[in-house]
Amino acid sequence: MQILVVSLRNLSKSRLLSFRQCPKRLWLEVPECGALRQVDGLKTWVDRLKPLGCHLGLSHCGFRFDRIGQLYGLGLDFLKVDASFVHGIENHPGNRTFLSGFCDVAHRIGLMVVAEGVSNPAEAAALQELGFDGRPAVYLDTTRIPEADANVSLPYMLRRYRAGGIDPLTEKILTYPVLHYQN
Repeated sequence: MQILVVSLRNLSKSRLLSFRQCPKRLWLEVPECGALRQVDGLKTWVDRLKPLGCHLGLSHCGFRFDRIGQLYGLGLDFLKVDASFVHGIENHPGNRTFLSGFCDVAHRIGLMVVAEGVSNPAEAAALQELGFDGRPAVYLDTTRIPEADANVSLPYMLRRYRAGGIDPLTEKILTYPVLHYQN
């Protein structure tokens, strides 16, 4: 497995294409707040990476719902709803109503909706009921990791999944892979 680590500002077409299947496996995201402050820059980013097959989206979404119309026609693939709207969703009717509407509007303009911070099966079930398309996970395109190695190398990931009732060492996980960069 090759790992591509570059700044999004310096991400070039030739650099991406130097990794055989990398562009089609990349799910890149930028925070909603910054992207909506610089819609022209977001459009340039999408126009540059979309033809390569990358999947592009916004993270930490929901706080600027009033500007969702600006996303129409930009070529984005997904919106990742901020964890603050997700935690305890099964017990918050107001957030449920908001997120149901959020999903409806996003789907109408051709965007998938995923949730960040899903921490238990009740949240996962509630989000699926509201129309979410999925929840992100660590994407490993490798052979199985021995449990002893995973417990040492990936303890946080294992705790998060197991808290949600999933054991990634024994179950196949169908999710939307996300490669996350912090600049």
